[in-house]
Amino acid sequence: MKRSILTNWRMKSTTEDFPLHLYWMPVRDWDNKYAENYSVLSDLRRLNGWQPMDFRGQVIASFEPIREWGEHAYSNVEVRPIRKEDAHERAVLEQVLMRNIEAAQPKRKYRIRNGQFTMAKPGFEHSGIRVHPTFCLRTEVDKTGSILIGFHLTHRFLHRKHLGELIRSGSSMVREGVTVVDRYRHTRYRFIRVDERLVGQPFQEIRRSLIDYYINRNQGFLVEKVSPESTAVMVAASNGEELPFIPDLLTLETSFEQLPQPAIRPISRHVKMSAHDKTERMIQSVEEILQAYPRLKYERNGLLAAVHGFELTTFSSPVLRFGQNHTSKSTFKGLKNGGVFKNETDKLDVTYLVDGEIIREILQGKPNEHQVVRFMNELENQSFWTGVDIHRINTTSQLRRVIFQDPTELRKSLKRISSDLHCLTVIITNEERADRCYEAIKQELTGKKAIATQVVTLNTVEINRKGKEYAFFNLLLGIYGKSGVIQPWVLAQSLHSDCFIGLDVSHDDGKHATGIVQVVGKDGRMLDSKPLRTIEKGEKIGEGTYLDLTLEAIHQYEETFGERPEHITFHRDGKCYEEELNHVRNIMGDEGVKFDYISVIKDSQTRIARFSENNRWETVLGAAYIKKDLAYLCSTNPHERMGMAKPLKIERMSGNLPMQQVVLDIFHLSYMHIGALNKTRLPVTTHYADKSSTRFNRGMLPSYGDGKALLFL
Repeated sequence: MKRSILTNWRMKSTTEDFPLHLYWMPVRDWDNKYAENYSVLSDLRRLNGWQPMDFRGQVIASFEPIREWGEHAYSNVEVRPIRKEDAHERAVLEQVLMRNIEAAQPKRKYRIRNGQFTMAKPGFEHSGIRVHPTFCLRTEVDKTGSILIGFHLTHRFLHRKHLGELIRSGSSMVREGVTVVDRYRHTRYRFIRVDERLVGQPFQEIRRSLIDYYINRNQGFLVEKVSPESTAVMVAASNGEELPFIPDLLTLETSFEQLPQPAIRPISRHVKMSAHDKTERMIQSVEEILQAYPRLKYERNGLLAAVHGFELTTFSSPVLRFGQNHTSKSTFKGLKNGGVFKNETDKLDVTYLVDGEIIREILQGKPNEHQVVRFMNELENQSFWTGVDIHRINTTSQLRRVIFQDPTELRKSLKRISSDLHCLTVIITNEERADRCYEAIKQELTGKKAIATQVVTLNTVEINRKGKEYAFFNLLLGIYGKSGVIQPWVLAQSLHSDCFIGLDVSHDDGKHATGIVQVVGKDGRMLDSKPLRTIEKGEKIGEGTYLDLTLEAIHQYEETFGERPEHITFHRDGKCYEEELNHVRNIMGDEGVKFDYISVIKDSQTRIARFSENNRWETVLGAAYIKKDLAYLCSTNPHERMGMAKPLKIERMSGNLPMQQVVLDIFHLSYMHIGALNKTRLPVTTHYADKSSTRFNRGMLPSYGDGKALLFL
């Protein structure tokens, strides 16, 4: 365990070292009682020289007495350490402690907001994008009175030019939905549109011009260089309220995926740090932040996993079983030497829907020598040697005229020709058109007609010999998974639970849909996968939904194995609610089946690392920290140039399997993504649940069809 750490620093100080001044405020608006003291807090901070304080519900708290109250009055005050067993008081201390850490930092070193310490000076710049290292801290107080500081390093990508300049230059980066940031208050907003009004004109919302708004707040210096003839913009706050804003006071913030193409590679090289470099940078920088607030005491050994009570174990990759009873830890070698584990069809019908412009090109030359035709032949030949005979279905003349260029025109064409498609369809076009038309293809054919589709680009068709076999296996696995009749591999060693049910609630345009997947059997094979027809309200999954998916899972298990499962494990993607747990307890009690209910959090903002014999911090595939019902699992081990691994946070909410078995099953299920050669970071249960629920919400999956066909692959 020596020098195995996690980025959750246990402090030497405890809650007894931080007595609070707790002020209880009277309830003025019952419907708004949890938020009504936000404006009171703002007034008190201003009246008391920006003294660090915070509120939660009806309690306003500070480490120092709040002397100036203006027109506000409290109903009661206590000065004492918090009651450790009281979750509300623990949360109050967490917030006040963070406000004090923030206030103690050197001026102009960071841009600070809600525990995010963004370096004021960029660490790198390319193509007009400034890269600012950001240290995200979170305070945690547990029931024993211990104080922990969690932390991780990320980066923010801010445009050098302000939003007004980008709008006037016609930048394509400015579009609805992008994030913009107040250059002075650092508040984030969602950009909606350019407004028709000028910033110098009166706005009905504030009964004055936007320029006068700042002048009246004694902030005229912010708008000295703003032209009254500038066009305003509309943005949305975090609560959804639409606000007019001066674009010159906003900065465009992009995600990594939104970076301009020339900037991606150089910025990637800068931000994707090795496990050693990132761990060293995080510890050094967070220590600097903590040293600025000396009242909070700490020791270096507070980072050690052993100090937190974790036991360290390292799991081995599972052995997989392929066709001809061949076993291997490598999916590539296993398929090449043994073929697929199970094939339930003599011939797999496939239609090739090729872009009409490519077909014209084929017909103008020698068809058999064209790269697309050779690709089809080679793909089918490689499939044959894995144990699956692909039967090519001839296309109609109508299908051969479909051109993948304009998404709207393509939708019209697909509606006309969908009746000509009766089987799994491989679509071939160039990469640019595939990107542009992908959603239309999936919505029109898969979402509305339940036709399995596999999109292939010319880049894959043209791949050189060295990588072709690998690329073809990935394509074939996508086809096999969507067919519903082919199981490429299974786990050679049994899992510890008979049946696994993965659950996720996706979020898209305010709607919620539960994606479910059942992995039935101790060999990890998929028995059923489908999105539910019911759209859930909020994030909670109802009792009817749980009953439906549980009975279906038990039925599928009985159909396959001829007996009832003795134990079922639920994997919930993200947060678990007590209300959901009660539903599951009732249902499983009625069915007489034992169960474990596990929360799997894919981004816990905690990193784990150990110091190797080479005197470097490293992340290890299969490494797990386990303590009672909590665990962190490193399920990947990326190359240094890809960055540091993100561990999964695994929390058992109910059940009795040994926690080590729970974590081992999750690790082994990350090898059961049968749609590609590479394993996933998540177990296939929550990975598939996440993919299926998101696509279902976007109209890219049907609400009917073969539950064994993984159409979301």
